[in-house]
Amino acid sequence: MSSKFSVRSASREHLRQADESYVEHLAFASLVAALLFAAGLACLVHAIAPAFCRRSASRIVALLTRLFKERERLRDSVREGSGPLVLTLLVLLSVPPLGLMIAAGGQTLFLPLAGLCLAVPLAYLFSNPDLDPVI
Repeated sequence: MSSKFSVRSASREHLRQADESYVEHLAFASLVAALLFAAGLACLVHAIAPAFCRRSASRIVALLTRLFKERERLRDSVREGSGPLVLTLLVLLSVPPLGLMIAAGGQTLFLPLAGLCLAVPLAYLFSNPDLDPVI
């Protein structure tokens, strides 16, 4: 008796159980991943500076709970989670320049340049400390 695992058939079965097309499932799972990453970033920011992101992670968890119950609320969930998602995107956009600076060995100018790379995410965080929705 051969029990060979087939990714294709297992994926089709999962999509059938979820009653979603591949694209619908991709959008849903991608949003969940982005929101979980944003919740983790908000928790990290809150751990470093407790004045920021005081309710962000718990709001995202509540949002995800509603989203799993009502999967058709995908667009509403994007709007509600837009604050943490914007911060996450801004931080991710600042990582490549920081990586290039480190790789280039810019020791003398590293701190001021790092500050410039992180200026936009920090400005956003200071203007929206609880990461309220922006859309």
